[in-house]
Amino acid sequence: MAIKVRLKKDELLQEIKMEDVSFTSKKFINKLWSFLNADAQLGDEPVELLFRSLGAASTWFGGLPNRPEGKGRGRQRLVFKDREDVIRVAETFGDAVRGGIIPDDITPSQQGAALNWIKSLMSKSPSSLLDVWDAVLGSMRTDRLSIGAYLENFFQWGDNPATKKFLVLKEPKKMMALDPQGYRQPREFTYTPMADINKIESVRQLERIIRDAHGDVQKYKEKQQYKDAELGMNKIYENSEWEVFIPENRGAACELGKGTDWCTAAKGTTRDYYAEHHKPDNPLFVFINKENPTKKYQFHYGTSQFMDKHDNHIIQPEYQSPMTGDFALHQELHGLLVKAGMDKKYPNIFEKQYWKDGDWYEIDEVHIDNPRSSNDGKLGTTSTRMNGLLHSLDDKPAIIRHLEDEKVWYTFGEVDRVGKPAFVSPSFGREWRRKGKLHNMQGPAVVRTNGNREWWLNGYRQPLVTPNVIKGNGTKEWHKKGGTEHGDHVLHRTDGPAIIRPKDVALEGGLPEWTWQFHDMKHRLDGPAEQWPSGAKSWYVGNLLIGNEGGVPYMGDIGFDPVRYRAAVDIWNDLAKASTHTAYTGNFKGVQNKFFRAWDEWLRDNQKSDQYIEPPDVSTLEPEAEPPSEISEIFKGWRTFLK
Repeated sequence: MAIKVRLKKDELLQEIKMEDVSFTSKKFINKLWSFLNADAQLGDEPVELLFRSLGAASTWFGGLPNRPEGKGRGRQRLVFKDREDVIRVAETFGDAVRGGIIPDDITPSQQGAALNWIKSLMSKSPSSLLDVWDAVLGSMRTDRLSIGAYLENFFQWGDNPATKKFLVLKEPKKMMALDPQGYRQPREFTYTPMADINKIESVRQLERIIRDAHGDVQKYKEKQQYKDAELGMNKIYENSEWEVFIPENRGAACELGKGTDWCTAAKGTTRDYYAEHHKPDNPLFVFINKENPTKKYQFHYGTSQFMDKHDNHIIQPEYQSPMTGDFALHQELHGLLVKAGMDKKYPNIFEKQYWKDGDWYEIDEVHIDNPRSSNDGKLGTTSTRMNGLLHSLDDKPAIIRHLEDEKVWYTFGEVDRVGKPAFVSPSFGREWRRKGKLHNMQGPAVVRTNGNREWWLNGYRQPLVTPNVIKGNGTKEWHKKGGTEHGDHVLHRTDGPAIIRPKDVALEGGLPEWTWQFHDMKHRLDGPAEQWPSGAKSWYVGNLLIGNEGGVPYMGDIGFDPVRYRAAVDIWNDLAKASTHTAYTGNFKGVQNKFFRAWDEWLRDNQKSDQYIEPPDVSTLEPEAEPPSEISEIFKGWRTFLK
């Protein structure tokens, strides 16, 4: 990169390279040192710089002492103890200007001129130095246009003779005196051409020039767009029925879209919808019927918009149900583009959106748009759809989340894959599914990365022949047959504990070593329902604690034996029938109190202090008829155990 810079008025222009523009030369550093403290131009005393306090600045000035300058003023004084501090900061400042201020899309010679102009302003005067310093730091804020943007506009507008004339310095003339009627005459201005960057005396002056020119430049561009409409109407195909165009400028989009409700055909809007949609590798396509020219359609594959003249979708992907619309018309118009060779010219479109055997396929790639993220611009998600529904092709995933390396297989909108995992994730594990439901006849349908495994068939828990949940830590669980994935997770087993934990796992977690559960309630009629690693045991009926290690709560010194236990169960059953479903599923405290009061009453009536009375024999009682319900089945099961 090379530029020519006039060193002195009488010298010839000398060519220098951009990388040779140094912010650490001895002359430049001495100049900065003299500006920072006029009293220490040639000495070694510490000097100070007043600057606006911004987060970005702290990375440049690390290690230099600073202090606030006035409460709430947002400025700080930076202390330079010697020239070495100035050199270090100036070098960092220069690198920041090169990397973050000088625009990328101007020519190399213009980049060199811009860099040298910034440096020349810094060595012009103390106030100019501070103006540049603040302007560069201010460019790192998001609430204002950066100096880089002003430089980009300056050079790009200056390259075009039609817009170069707008780069002028507008200054008011001296205020005119009042006319004889007492009215002040209209203010007059002088206009000085400022297309040479070296004529601009400050950053503020550059900003004024660009702001004043902006309106005229935009009017010129808009006028050119409409003026060149005819040149921009690129006809790519024609047959006896249709003409097909690509609008190559905004004017062409407006002309071709006359009589439609398309936003891309709207004139006079401050927002340029045409520029937002039409891209060199993803253009707009306009179809006009030759017999009826008011019959128009516009396709934009990048946003999956296939619109009629009223801006209604020809085909409308629902994404939860099959696609709707005029498939035949869309297929016909898409076919015209293929005949025009657009599939060869724009393979990035037509390889990802196409008709095949009467079905419409879309492969959508979504890139991450987050400038603050290190993943900005990276491919985030790829999805494949058939007729609007997620669908896997050739056993390839219908959804790929690239950063997470997650893959999901679909068939007609449902998570589905035959004989293999339909969901694979390094973070969560694998899932086997058919028609959206957890299902695997050859093994577990869920295998988590922590080692947990679950057995499912057609969306329901496998039969309770073996544990249908085995956790990575060795814990085994028996869940009720038929529990659905998003419904009940009911621990249930009648021939043994529903939860069995390895002893070390139970100790570490402070949990029972094994627990009997009946319809998700701790329950056992022929022994303890729970045992802890210490060997301690607890007896439960319907989630109610009946006894611990041979003792009965709230019963004083009444011993525990199976006969009293069975009698208590019978009383519990009678009380439970009158309670609501909510009482069984969670709120047992009130029922438990009634249970013990009833038991106390039975003991008081049937046992004296010096005589043991055998409780009534409930083994011959017939179960009462119960209405068919989940809770009734539980009661019936209890009475069956009693018998």
